[in-house]
Amino acid sequence: MDSSRFSSFIPASKITVTDPFWLRQMALVRKEVIPYQYEALHDQVEGAEKSWAIDNFRKAGKIAAALREGKEVPTYPVTDWAYSDTDGTDPEAFHGWVFQDSDVYKWLEAVAYSLAAHPDTGLQQKAEEVIDLVCAAQLENGYLDTLYIINDRSKVFTNLRDWHELYCFGHLAEAAWAYH
Repeated sequence: MDSSRFSSFIPASKITVTDPFWLRQMALVRKEVIPYQYEALHDQVEGAEKSWAIDNFRKAGKIAAALREGKEVPTYPVTDWAYSDTDGTDPEAFHGWVFQDSDVYKWLEAVAYSLAAHPDTGLQQKAEEVIDLVCAAQLENGYLDTLYIINDRSKVFTNLRDWHELYCFGHLAEAAWAYH
């Protein structure tokens, strides 16, 4: 196989965009979209539907810690596409859409690419705080999906077609690669 026929890896930090159209789009994402999405993930956008995304990672982190300590943790149903505080869902259970974790991962991926082009210590600190929440939620066996960690670990990998475990994992992998 002739390896010269294939492109070689170029780190994102070595790429410079000069096109005015794309520079405006990148600035918009960096200055408006990333900060807005951070607030949305933290349920701090007035008038917007709650995402519960960061809250779910906090809950999952507490459950992962309890499991490491050998403590019993409650289980909740894994039966719906979405769970809210208005449908009778227990406050300690998972809230949001079953794919909600992916929004956190997509935000981290956007941040990673933004930081590669425009270093920003404040944004990097926010990203690392979110990464710490994600890492705290991971189970000892490596599993990471807040719906199942919070609600019912016995249901892990029982419905790959409908419940978005692999979809969320794919976004986690893309975010991890981008941030690394």
